[in-house]
Amino acid sequence: IASTLLIDNEIIGTVRLEDIADISVIDNAGESYTKVNGQDAIILCIYKSSSAGTNDVSKRCNKAFEDMKKEYPDLNTINLVDQGVYISMIVESVFQSIIIGAILAVVILALFLKDVKPTIVVAISIPMSVLLAIVLMYFTGLELNMMTLSGLSLGIGMLVDNSVVVMENIFRLRGRGMPAPRAAVQGAKQVRGSIIASTLTTICVFFPAVFASGTVKSLLYPLALSVGYCLVASLGIAMTVVPASCSTIMKNTKPKEHKLFDKILKIYEKTLLFCLRFKVVPLTISIVLLAFSVIEVFRMGIVYIPEITTNEISINITTPEDMTREESYAAIDDCLLRILEVDGIEYIGAMDSESTSAFFMAGIGDGSYGAYVC
Repeated sequence: IASTLLIDNEIIGTVRLEDIADISVIDNAGESYTKVNGQDAIILCIYKSSSAGTNDVSKRCNKAFEDMKKEYPDLNTINLVDQGVYISMIVESVFQSIIIGAILAVVILALFLKDVKPTIVVAISIPMSVLLAIVLMYFTGLELNMMTLSGLSLGIGMLVDNSVVVMENIFRLRGRGMPAPRAAVQGAKQVRGSIIASTLTTICVFFPAVFASGTVKSLLYPLALSVGYCLVASLGIAMTVVPASCSTIMKNTKPKEHKLFDKILKIYEKTLLFCLRFKVVPLTISIVLLAFSVIEVFRMGIVYIPEITTNEISINITTPEDMTREESYAAIDDCLLRILEVDGIEYIGAMDSESTSAFFMAGIGDGSYGAYVC
C-alpha cells in the first residue's frame, strides 16, 4: 500500500502514497464483527466501473477466486452478495419467456391453418426479426440487459402479427387459384398500408419514453427502443422475407376446411349483426367496462418497483444496549448457529454496523456495536 503510485509525470515526478501520508498497521480485529458460517472472515468489496458489465465482472472475479484456491488450498471464499447471479437468473427467465412465446405462436398458427408450410414461413420470420432487432440495438449502443430483453420478450408476440397478416392474405389469394409468385406480390401489396399503420401506432405507444428524464428514462428508454426495433424488424421481414418464402413454399398449397373456425365465424356474424342493429348494447357495455377499469386502476395503487424474487435473505439484528461488546458478539454467534440449522440455508454472513458501513457505502464505521446485518 505504501508504494502505491499516485502521480508520475515530467513536471511533478513520481509521487507514491508513502510520500504524502504516514502509514501504520493497526490490529483492530477485536473492535469489529465479521463472520461467515460462524467463522472469522475478511470482507473483500469489489466494485465495477461504469463501463463494465456486472455479469462479466462477476464471472471474472469468480474465475480469479478459483485460481487463488488452486494456488492456496487453505483459502476459502464465499460470495455473500453477487449481483451477477441475480442478473443471470433474470436473463435466463427472459430467454425462456422468449422461446416459449415463439413456440406458442407457431403452434397456435399451425392449429388454425392446418398446414405446415405457411407455419414454417412464420417460424422463420421470428428468429430473423429478433436477430435484426439485436443488430439495431448493437449499432445504437444498447446492451443486452434485463430491460432490453424484456422489450424483446414483449416484441415477440407483436412481431408475429405482421408476418401472419401478410402470410394469411397470400394464403387467401393462393386459395383462389392465383399463382404463388403473383399471390406473394399482391398479398403483401394489399395489406402494406395496414401493417405499416398498425406498426407505427404501436411504436407511438412506447415512443414518449425516449423523451423521459431521470430514473424513468434509464428504465424505460432501453425497453422502448428494443420494442420499437422489434416492430420495425418485423415490418421489414413481413414485407420482404415472408412474400419471398411464400412464393416458393406455397406453390402446391391448397385451401383446407376449418370446421371449428367456420362455426366461430358464423357465431361472430350473428353477434355482429345484432350489435349493428342494437347499437346501444355494445356502446353501453364499452362504457361500463371503461368505468370499471378506471375504478380498479385507482384501487390498485401504484408502487415504484414491484417485488423481486431473489435467493438471498437479509436480517437485521439488534442486541440490548446494556450488553458489553463481548456479550453482544456471543449472542450473534448463537443466532448464526441457529440460523444455519434451518433447512435451505447454505451459508450466512454477519457484520456489525461498522463493517456494514464499509461494505455497502465504502465508508468508515464509528466503532459502535449492537446492530448487525445478516
